[in-house]
Amino acid sequence: MVKLNLRAKMMLIIGGTSLLVLIIGFSVIFGYISYSYRQTVHSNVLVVTQVEAAQFTQIFNRAYDDGRLVTEAVTTSFSLQPEERRGYILERMQNVFAGNFYYSALWLSLEPHALDGLDSQKAAFAPIFEHQHNQITLSEQNTSNNLNNGHYHQAISSGPFLTNPYPDGATGELIVSLILPINGPSAAAIGVMGINFDLAALQNLISEMKPFGGYTIMLANNLAMVASLNRQNLGRDVREVMPPAAASLLAGVERGETFNFEARDPDQNNQMTSLFFVPIIPQHIATAWSLGLVVNNNIIFRNLQITLMITVVVAVTVAVVLLLTIFLALTTMVKIIIANKGYLERIANGELNFKIDSHYLKRGDELGAEVRSLAALEQRLNEVLGSVPANVKQ
Repeated sequence: MVKLNLRAKMMLIIGGTSLLVLIIGFSVIFGYISYSYRQTVHSNVLVVTQVEAAQFTQIFNRAYDDGRLVTEAVTTSFSLQPEERRGYILERMQNVFAGNFYYSALWLSLEPHALDGLDSQKAAFAPIFEHQHNQITLSEQNTSNNLNNGHYHQAISSGPFLTNPYPDGATGELIVSLILPINGPSAAAIGVMGINFDLAALQNLISEMKPFGGYTIMLANNLAMVASLNRQNLGRDVREVMPPAAASLLAGVERGETFNFEARDPDQNNQMTSLFFVPIIPQHIATAWSLGLVVNNNIIFRNLQITLMITVVVAVTVAVVLLLTIFLALTTMVKIIIANKGYLERIANGELNFKIDSHYLKRGDELGAEVRSLAALEQRLNEVLGSVPANVKQ
Protein backbone atom coordinates (compact mmCIF):
# COMPACT_ATOMS: atom_id res chain seq x y z
CA MET A 1 0.00 0.00 0.00
CA VAL A 2 1.37 3.39 -1.01
CA LYS A 3 1.75 5.84 1.87
CA LEU A 4 1.36 9.52 1.14
CA ASN A 5 3.87 11.92 2.64
CA LEU A 6 2.74 15.12 4.32
CA ARG A 7 3.09 17.27 1.23
CA ALA A 8 0.98 14.89 -0.89
CA LYS A 9 -1.74 14.68 1.76
CA MET A 10 -2.00 18.43 2.13
CA MET A 11 -1.96 18.94 -1.63
CA LEU A 12 -4.70 16.34 -1.98
CA ILE A 13 -6.93 17.86 0.69
CA ILE A 14 -6.47 21.56 0.02
CA GLY A 15 -6.04 21.27 -3.76
CA GLY A 16 -9.00 18.92 -4.13
CA THR A 17 -11.26 21.13 -2.03
CA SER A 18 -10.25 24.25 -3.92
CA LEU A 19 -10.75 22.54 -7.27
CA LEU A 20 -14.19 21.31 -6.23
CA VAL A 21 -15.21 24.80 -5.13
CA LEU A 22 -13.83 26.16 -8.41
CA ILE A 23 -15.77 23.63 -10.48
CA ILE A 24 -19.02 24.35 -8.64
CA GLY A 25 -18.48 28.10 -8.94
CA PHE A 26 -17.80 28.04 -12.66
CA SER A 27 -20.67 25.59 -13.24
CA VAL A 28 -23.00 28.15 -11.69
CA ILE A 29 -21.45 30.87 -13.85
CA PHE A 30 -21.78 28.72 -16.99
CA GLY A 31 -25.43 28.00 -16.17
CA TYR A 32 -26.24 31.65 -15.54
CA ILE A 33 -24.49 32.84 -18.71
CA SER A 34 -26.19 30.16 -20.79
CA TYR A 35 -29.64 30.85 -19.34
CA SER A 36 -29.33 34.64 -19.63
CA TYR A 37 -28.01 34.47 -23.18
CA ARG A 38 -30.73 32.05 -24.30
CA GLN A 39 -33.42 34.25 -22.77
CA THR A 40 -31.99 37.31 -24.53
CA VAL A 41 -31.73 35.52 -27.88
CA HIS A 42 -35.25 34.10 -27.57
CA SER A 43 -36.62 37.56 -26.77
CA ASN A 44 -34.84 39.11 -29.75
CA VAL A 45 -35.98 36.39 -32.16
CA LEU A 46 -39.54 36.64 -30.86
CA VAL A 47 -39.59 40.41 -31.39
CA VAL A 48 -38.35 39.98 -34.98
CA THR A 49 -41.01 37.31 -35.61
CA GLN A 50 -43.70 39.64 -34.27
CA VAL A 51 -42.49 42.42 -36.59
CA GLU A 52 -42.64 40.06 -39.58
CA ALA A 53 -46.09 38.78 -38.57
CA ALA A 54 -47.30 42.38 -38.39
CA GLN A 55 -46.47 42.80 -42.10
CA PHE A 56 -48.82 39.97 -43.03
CA THR A 57 -51.44 41.20 -40.62
CA GLN A 58 -51.34 44.51 -42.49
CA ILE A 59 -51.72 42.71 -45.83
CA PHE A 60 -54.81 40.85 -44.60
CA ASN A 61 -56.18 43.99 -42.93
CA ARG A 62 -55.83 45.78 -46.27
CA ALA A 63 -57.65 42.90 -47.93
CA TYR A 64 -60.46 43.13 -45.39
CA ASP A 65 -60.79 46.88 -46.01
CA ASP A 66 -60.82 46.26 -49.76
CA GLY A 67 -63.44 43.57 -49.29
CA ARG A 68 -65.57 45.97 -47.31
CA LEU A 69 -65.35 48.47 -50.18
CA VAL A 70 -66.75 45.83 -52.52
CA THR A 71 -69.55 44.71 -50.18
CA GLU A 72 -70.50 48.35 -49.56
CA ALA A 73 -70.50 48.93 -53.32
CA VAL A 74 -73.02 46.11 -53.71
CA THR A 75 -75.18 47.56 -50.93
CA THR A 76 -74.91 51.07 -52.38
CA SER A 77 -75.82 49.82 -55.86
CA PHE A 78 -79.38 49.16 -54.74
CA SER A 79 -79.93 52.91 -54.68
CA LEU A 80 -79.22 52.95 -58.44
CA GLN A 81 -81.32 51.81 -61.35
CA PRO A 82 -81.11 48.02 -62.00
CA GLU A 83 -79.30 48.54 -65.30
CA GLU A 84 -76.66 50.68 -63.57
CA ARG A 85 -75.85 48.36 -60.69
CA ARG A 86 -73.55 45.90 -62.39
CA GLY A 87 -71.41 48.58 -64.01
CA TYR A 88 -71.08 50.43 -60.72
CA ILE A 89 -70.01 47.28 -58.85
CA LEU A 90 -67.55 46.22 -61.54
CA GLU A 91 -65.90 49.64 -61.53
CA ARG A 92 -65.40 49.48 -57.76
CA MET A 93 -64.09 45.92 -57.98
CA GLN A 94 -61.56 46.81 -60.65
CA ASN A 95 -60.30 49.80 -58.66
CA VAL A 96 -59.77 47.61 -55.62
CA PHE A 97 -58.16 44.76 -57.53
CA ALA A 98 -55.73 46.94 -59.45
CA GLY A 99 -54.30 48.41 -56.25
CA ASN A 100 -52.78 45.26 -54.72
CA PHE A 101 -50.34 42.85 -56.36
CA TYR A 102 -50.82 40.25 -53.58
CA TYR A 103 -54.28 39.43 -54.99
CA SER A 104 -54.56 36.79 -57.69
CA ALA A 105 -58.32 37.22 -58.06
CA LEU A 106 -61.28 39.18 -56.73
CA TRP A 107 -64.76 37.78 -57.20
CA LEU A 108 -68.44 37.99 -56.32
CA SER A 109 -71.06 35.27 -56.12
CA LEU A 110 -74.59 36.55 -55.65
CA GLU A 111 -77.70 34.46 -55.39
CA PRO A 112 -80.00 34.39 -58.42
CA HIS A 113 -82.23 37.47 -58.72
CA ALA A 114 -80.37 39.11 -55.81
CA LEU A 115 -79.09 42.09 -57.76
CA ASP A 116 -81.76 43.22 -60.19
CA GLY A 117 -84.38 40.48 -60.41
CA LEU A 118 -83.71 40.03 -64.10
CA ASP A 119 -81.01 37.34 -64.03
CA SER A 120 -81.67 33.64 -64.08
CA GLN A 121 -79.81 30.88 -62.23
CA LYS A 122 -77.51 30.49 -65.18
CA ALA A 123 -76.82 34.20 -65.56
CA ALA A 124 -76.51 35.14 -61.86
CA PHE A 125 -74.01 37.94 -61.24
CA ALA A 126 -70.64 36.31 -60.48
CA PRO A 127 -67.78 38.40 -61.90
CA ILE A 128 -64.14 37.55 -61.26
CA PHE A 129 -61.15 39.78 -61.88
CA GLU A 130 -57.81 38.00 -62.38
CA HIS A 131 -54.22 38.74 -63.28
CA GLN A 132 -53.28 37.00 -66.50
CA HIS A 133 -50.08 37.78 -68.40
CA ASN A 134 -49.68 41.07 -66.50
CA GLN A 135 -53.18 42.09 -67.56
CA ILE A 136 -56.37 42.38 -65.53
CA THR A 137 -59.09 40.20 -67.03
CA LEU A 138 -62.81 39.98 -66.24
CA SER A 139 -64.85 36.84 -66.65
CA GLU A 140 -67.87 35.09 -65.18
CA GLN A 141 -67.82 32.22 -62.71
CA ASN A 142 -70.14 29.30 -62.28
CA THR A 143 -72.08 30.55 -59.28
CA SER A 144 -73.23 27.09 -58.25
CA ASN A 145 -69.63 26.21 -57.34
CA ASN A 146 -69.42 29.10 -54.88
CA LEU A 147 -72.98 29.19 -53.56
CA ASN A 148 -73.05 25.52 -52.67
CA ASN A 149 -69.64 25.08 -51.06
CA GLY A 150 -68.68 25.27 -47.39
CA HIS A 151 -66.97 28.64 -47.75
CA TYR A 152 -70.22 30.34 -48.70
CA HIS A 153 -72.15 28.87 -45.77
CA GLN A 154 -69.33 29.61 -43.31
CA ALA A 155 -69.18 33.27 -44.35
CA ILE A 156 -72.97 33.61 -44.10
CA SER A 157 -73.13 31.97 -40.67
CA SER A 158 -69.86 33.12 -39.04
CA GLY A 159 -68.77 36.26 -40.88
CA PRO A 160 -65.48 37.10 -42.62
CA PHE A 161 -62.76 34.46 -42.50
CA LEU A 162 -59.50 33.34 -44.08
CA THR A 163 -59.79 29.98 -45.76
CA ASN A 164 -57.34 27.16 -45.39
CA PRO A 165 -55.50 26.27 -48.63
CA TYR A 166 -57.82 24.69 -51.20
CA PRO A 167 -57.50 23.87 -54.91
CA ASP A 168 -58.70 26.46 -57.38
CA GLY A 169 -61.70 25.16 -59.30
CA ALA A 170 -60.31 26.38 -62.62
CA THR A 171 -56.57 25.71 -62.34
CA GLY A 172 -56.35 23.13 -59.56
CA GLU A 173 -53.57 25.13 -57.90
CA LEU A 174 -53.65 25.78 -54.18
CA ILE A 175 -55.09 29.14 -53.18
CA VAL A 176 -56.26 30.86 -50.01
CA SER A 177 -59.08 33.38 -49.87
CA LEU A 178 -60.49 36.05 -47.63
CA ILE A 179 -64.26 35.69 -47.86
CA LEU A 180 -66.85 38.21 -46.69
CA PRO A 181 -70.64 37.88 -46.66
CA ILE A 182 -72.75 40.38 -48.62
CA ASN A 183 -76.07 41.63 -47.27
CA GLY A 184 -78.89 43.09 -49.30
CA PRO A 185 -81.15 46.03 -48.51
CA SER A 186 -83.12 43.95 -46.01
CA ALA A 187 -79.89 42.92 -44.21
CA ALA A 188 -80.38 39.35 -45.41
CA ALA A 189 -77.39 37.60 -46.96
CA ILE A 190 -77.47 37.62 -50.75
CA GLY A 191 -74.01 36.24 -51.52
CA VAL A 192 -70.31 36.41 -50.78
CA MET A 193 -67.22 38.08 -52.16
CA GLY A 194 -63.72 36.72 -52.06
CA ILE A 195 -60.13 37.85 -52.50
CA ASN A 196 -57.76 35.11 -53.62
CA PHE A 197 -54.16 35.61 -52.56
CA ASP A 198 -51.24 34.98 -54.85
CA LEU A 199 -49.31 32.32 -52.94
CA ALA A 200 -46.28 32.94 -55.14
CA ALA A 201 -46.21 36.60 -54.02
CA LEU A 202 -46.57 35.57 -50.38
CA GLN A 203 -43.87 32.94 -50.88
CA ASN A 204 -41.52 35.54 -52.40
CA LEU A 205 -42.10 37.86 -49.44
CA ILE A 206 -41.50 34.98 -47.03
CA SER A 207 -38.29 33.96 -48.82
CA GLU A 208 -36.85 37.45 -48.22
CA MET A 209 -37.33 37.11 -44.48
CA LYS A 210 -34.17 35.41 -43.21
CA PRO A 211 -33.30 36.97 -39.86
CA PHE A 212 -30.61 35.27 -37.79
CA GLY A 213 -29.77 33.12 -40.82
CA GLY A 214 -33.08 31.27 -40.52
CA TYR A 215 -36.21 31.10 -42.66
CA THR A 216 -39.90 31.86 -42.26
CA ILE A 217 -42.99 29.72 -42.73
CA MET A 218 -46.68 30.63 -42.70
CA LEU A 219 -49.36 28.30 -41.39
CA ALA A 220 -53.07 28.42 -42.03
CA ASN A 221 -55.51 27.84 -39.20
CA ASN A 222 -55.61 24.09 -39.95
CA LEU A 223 -51.77 23.93 -39.77
CA ALA A 224 -51.39 23.66 -43.55
CA MET A 225 -48.23 25.38 -44.81
CA VAL A 226 -49.11 28.41 -46.93
CA ALA A 227 -45.48 29.48 -47.41
CA SER A 228 -42.35 27.47 -46.68
CA LEU A 229 -38.65 27.16 -47.45
CA ASN A 230 -39.46 23.97 -49.33
CA ARG A 231 -42.15 24.79 -51.90
CA GLN A 232 -43.07 21.12 -52.10
CA ASN A 233 -44.48 21.44 -48.59
CA LEU A 234 -47.13 23.99 -49.60
CA GLY A 235 -50.54 22.81 -48.47
CA ARG A 236 -49.01 20.05 -46.38
CA ASP A 237 -49.84 19.67 -42.70
CA VAL A 238 -46.82 20.96 -40.77
CA ARG A 239 -47.24 18.17 -38.23
CA GLU A 240 -46.16 15.71 -40.90
CA VAL A 241 -42.63 17.17 -40.86
CA MET A 242 -42.43 17.86 -37.14
CA PRO A 243 -41.71 15.40 -34.31
CA PRO A 244 -44.81 13.99 -32.55
CA ALA A 245 -43.90 15.88 -29.37
CA ALA A 246 -44.49 19.18 -31.18
CA ALA A 247 -48.07 18.32 -32.18
CA SER A 248 -49.62 19.55 -28.94
CA LEU A 249 -47.66 22.82 -29.13
CA LEU A 250 -48.62 23.41 -32.76
CA ALA A 251 -52.26 23.22 -31.72
CA GLY A 252 -51.62 26.72 -30.36
CA VAL A 253 -51.76 27.99 -33.96
CA GLU A 254 -55.50 27.32 -34.07
CA ARG A 255 -55.95 29.20 -30.79
CA GLY A 256 -53.86 32.19 -31.89
CA GLU A 257 -51.10 31.63 -29.33
CA THR A 258 -47.45 32.69 -29.25
CA PHE A 259 -45.06 29.83 -28.48
CA ASN A 260 -41.67 28.36 -29.30
CA PHE A 261 -39.95 24.99 -29.10
CA GLU A 262 -36.89 23.12 -30.39
CA ALA A 263 -36.94 20.37 -33.01
CA ARG A 264 -34.75 18.82 -35.68
CA ASP A 265 -35.40 20.26 -39.13
CA PRO A 266 -35.42 17.82 -42.08
CA ASP A 267 -34.88 20.77 -44.44
CA GLN A 268 -31.58 21.61 -42.66
CA ASN A 269 -29.92 18.19 -42.57
CA ASN A 270 -31.85 17.26 -39.44
CA GLN A 271 -30.00 19.86 -37.38
CA MET A 272 -31.45 21.15 -34.11
CA THR A 273 -33.45 24.34 -34.62
CA SER A 274 -35.55 26.72 -32.54
CA LEU A 275 -39.03 27.55 -33.87
CA PHE A 276 -40.94 30.68 -32.88
CA PHE A 277 -44.62 31.11 -33.79
CA VAL A 278 -46.59 34.35 -33.60
CA PRO A 279 -50.30 34.63 -34.50
CA ILE A 280 -51.59 36.52 -37.52
CA ILE A 281 -55.07 37.75 -36.59
CA PRO A 282 -56.47 40.32 -39.04
CA GLN A 283 -59.18 42.71 -37.90
CA HIS A 284 -62.76 41.38 -37.73
CA ILE A 285 -61.56 37.86 -38.64
CA ALA A 286 -61.91 35.07 -36.12
CA THR A 287 -59.63 32.51 -37.75
CA ALA A 288 -55.99 32.89 -36.73
CA TRP A 289 -53.02 32.03 -38.89
CA SER A 290 -49.44 31.89 -37.67
CA LEU A 291 -46.02 33.02 -38.80
CA GLY A 292 -43.10 30.85 -37.77
CA LEU A 293 -39.40 31.67 -37.73
CA VAL A 294 -37.04 28.69 -37.88
CA VAL A 295 -33.46 29.37 -36.81
CA ASN A 296 -30.50 27.03 -36.54
CA ASN A 297 -29.31 26.72 -32.95
CA ASN A 298 -25.69 26.58 -34.10
CA ILE A 299 -26.10 30.05 -35.58
CA ILE A 300 -28.11 31.89 -32.94
CA PHE A 301 -26.08 30.39 -30.11
CA ARG A 302 -22.70 30.84 -31.82
CA ASN A 303 -21.87 33.84 -29.64
CA LEU A 304 -22.88 31.81 -26.60
CA GLN A 305 -20.46 29.07 -27.62
CA ILE A 306 -17.68 31.64 -28.03
CA THR A 307 -18.52 33.16 -24.65
CA LEU A 308 -18.50 29.77 -22.98
CA MET A 309 -15.19 28.88 -24.63
CA ILE A 310 -13.66 32.10 -23.31
CA THR A 311 -15.12 31.35 -19.89
CA VAL A 312 -13.67 27.84 -19.99
CA VAL A 313 -10.23 29.21 -20.90
CA VAL A 314 -10.46 31.70 -18.04
CA ALA A 315 -11.65 28.97 -15.68
CA VAL A 316 -8.79 26.63 -16.64
CA THR A 317 -6.29 29.49 -16.30
CA VAL A 318 -7.63 30.40 -12.86
CA ALA A 319 -7.58 26.74 -11.83
CA VAL A 320 -3.97 26.32 -12.96
CA VAL A 321 -2.89 29.53 -11.21
CA LEU A 322 -4.78 28.55 -8.06
CA LEU A 323 -3.33 25.04 -7.97
CA LEU A 324 0.16 26.40 -8.68
CA THR A 325 -0.23 28.92 -5.85
CA ILE A 326 -1.46 26.19 -3.51
CA PHE A 327 1.44 23.96 -4.57
CA LEU A 328 4.03 26.68 -3.90
CA ALA A 329 2.44 27.60 -0.57
CA LEU A 330 2.25 23.97 0.51
CA THR A 331 5.83 23.37 -0.63
CA THR A 332 7.08 26.20 1.55
CA MET A 333 4.88 25.09 4.43
CA VAL A 334 6.04 21.50 4.23
CA LYS A 335 9.68 22.61 4.01
CA ILE A 336 9.31 24.55 7.29
CA ILE A 337 7.51 21.65 8.99
CA ILE A 338 10.21 19.23 7.84
CA ALA A 339 12.92 21.70 8.98
CA ASN A 340 11.26 22.04 12.39
CA LYS A 341 11.15 18.27 12.67
CA GLY A 342 14.87 18.18 11.90
CA TYR A 343 15.59 20.88 14.48
CA LEU A 344 13.69 18.93 17.16
CA GLU A 345 15.53 15.72 16.30
CA ARG A 346 18.90 17.50 16.60
CA ILE A 347 17.90 18.98 19.94
CA ALA A 348 16.77 15.53 21.09
CA ASN A 349 20.14 14.17 20.06
CA GLY A 350 21.90 16.83 22.12
CA GLU A 351 23.04 18.94 19.23
CA LEU A 352 22.43 22.53 20.26
CA ASN A 353 24.82 24.50 18.08
CA PHE A 354 23.00 24.39 14.76
CA LYS A 355 21.94 27.36 12.69
CA ILE A 356 18.29 28.01 11.91
CA ASP A 357 17.42 29.43 8.47
CA SER A 358 16.96 33.20 8.86
CA HIS A 359 14.14 33.20 6.25
CA TYR A 360 12.06 30.94 8.50
CA LEU A 361 12.74 33.20 11.51
CA LYS A 362 11.50 36.27 9.64
CA ARG A 363 8.10 34.80 8.65
CA GLY A 364 5.21 36.57 10.32
CA ASP A 365 2.83 33.61 10.38
CA GLU A 366 2.34 30.70 12.78
CA LEU A 367 5.09 28.68 11.12
CA GLY A 368 7.55 31.52 11.67
CA ALA A 369 6.45 31.73 15.32
CA GLU A 370 7.04 27.99 15.69
CA VAL A 371 10.55 28.33 14.25
CA ARG A 372 11.32 31.25 16.60
CA SER A 373 10.09 29.14 19.52
CA LEU A 374 12.51 26.38 18.55
CA ALA A 375 15.32 28.96 18.30
CA ALA A 376 14.41 30.25 21.76
CA LEU A 377 14.35 26.66 23.06
CA GLU A 378 17.77 26.01 21.57
CA GLN A 379 19.14 29.17 23.16
CA ARG A 380 17.61 28.39 26.55
CA LEU A 381 18.95 24.86 26.54
CA ASN A 382 22.39 26.19 25.70
CA GLU A 383 22.14 28.57 28.65
CA VAL A 384 21.02 25.79 30.99
CA LEU A 385 23.75 23.43 29.90
CA GLY A 386 26.32 26.21 30.14
CA SER A 387 25.40 26.86 33.77
CA VAL A 388 25.68 23.23 34.82
CA PRO A 389 29.55 23.18 35.30
CA ALA A 390 29.44 26.32 37.36
CA ASN A 391 26.79 24.91 39.61
CA VAL A 392 28.77 21.67 40.00
CA LYS A 393 31.91 23.59 41.18
CA GLN A 394 29.86 25.43 43.70
